[in-house]
Parts: sequence; C-alpha cells; structure tokens
Amino acid sequence: MLNKYFEDAQKKLTKRKVVKADAPSSGKTKQNLAKAPVKIDKKEVIAALSKIIPNGLSVAEAMPVDENGFAPEGADFLIYREYCADIISIMEGYVPLELLYASCYLVPTIDRKLLLNALGRVVNVKKIKQYSEVDENIFRIPAFIIAGDGGYSIRDIKNDILNYYNNRNVDPECEFDLLVILGRGIIVKDWRQKVYVAVETLEDTLMYFFLLMNEYIDVERRIEMDFRKYIKSEKNYKEY
Repeated sequence: MLNKYFEDAQKKLTKRKVVKADAPSSGKTKQNLAKAPVKIDKKEVIAALSKIIPNGLSVAEAMPVDENGFAPEGADFLIYREYCADIISIMEGYVPLELLYASCYLVPTIDRKLLLNALGRVVNVKKIKQYSEVDENIFRIPAFIIAGDGGYSIRDIKNDILNYYNNRNVDPECEFDLLVILGRGIIVKDWRQKVYVAVETLEDTLMYFFLLMNEYIDVERRIEMDFRKYIKSEKNYKEY
C-alpha cells in the first residue's frame, strides 16, 4: 500500500541526467542514464519531507539556537515544532532548541569528500546539547543525512563512516542517526547495539526512510518553551 507513493516520490527526487556528449544515435543513452549520478535538489527534498512528517511539525532552512545564544552552523534544514506560523521570523532565522525535532544535512551527490564533510557538520550541530541547560536525559536531536547516489558503494560508505569516527574519537552522542542514499540504501545507527547497520533498499529507500525517520520525530517533547530565556536585553522600563 505504501510502496507506490514512495517509489513515485523517489523517482521525482532522483532524476538522472545524461551529459550532452551522450548523443541518442550512439545507442548508449539509456545505459549511460542508468549509470549517471543522481543530484538531488534541496528545495525538492524539503517539499517532499514536509508532506510526510507528522502534523504539527515543519521543515525549513534555519539554524538551531539555545538559550545562551549558541547557534552552531552546519545543518541544511531543520524539522521543528511550529509553535506559531512566524516562529522563525520572530527568532530571526533560528529555531529554539526546545522546538527542535531533527537536523538534516543534504549531500546532492554523495562521494567520500562530501560524506566526511557531512559527518563533520553533524558533530558541530550536535554540540549544541553539550552547552544547553535542557535536560539531556529527555532530549535528543536526531541527525538525518540525505544524499543522492553517486556510485559510492554502501559497503565503502559504511567503512569510511566507521574510520572517520574511530580516527577522531568522536563522542557517540555526536554521531548521525540515519543516512539515506535515495535509490540505493540506508545506514542507520542501532543505539542499543551501538553499531551502524547498512541495508541496500533500492526503490524502497524513501519508504524506509519515512518509517525510520518518524520513529525518531513522532514523539512528544516534554520540554517547556520559555521565550524569556531568549530575550537578551538590559533595558529598564518604568513601573507604575
């Protein structure tokens, strides 16, 4: 029942393009098209995700910020609770940590260099929890990396991920939760076993991303939103 919707949606997000040198008369156009790398578009991904996340949540390009004003760079867009329609404008382009449900990182066409860059960006953004006063026992910020297929094998991607974390002694709390290579497969962190599991899901990749993603974000945050903490002003007002 779910398959067709997500197969069609994934096809729209992963249209492969043939370079101009691939003339139709060569008889190799279809073959080259199948091997061509996928380049996914940020706006299209945001639009697709906005249709498959729980009601009450939104997706937008913004930066996370905590009550101390710490706002790490690196995320391409965020999934957050829409406290009110103008919340990002009110916060001047930021999403308060208390409203944050996930940080997302886009890799248009995945290769080793861009993968490692994304892993570094995840580490940077996840540091926000280390400096915040929010109770870390009831709050986690899932990190989702969304990538286009560039012919980089799932096995090599997983090995490079493990090497990156081991060589840099990265705190497990700063590791990503879910990596999806649209049309190819998924790498997900098993937090109980503390290992990464890679699965080649092919045409069903977006469907399984939907299932796994919502396991992380379809939850109730028991955190009070106190905007007073975000007012950084020493103004004195007359009182009568």
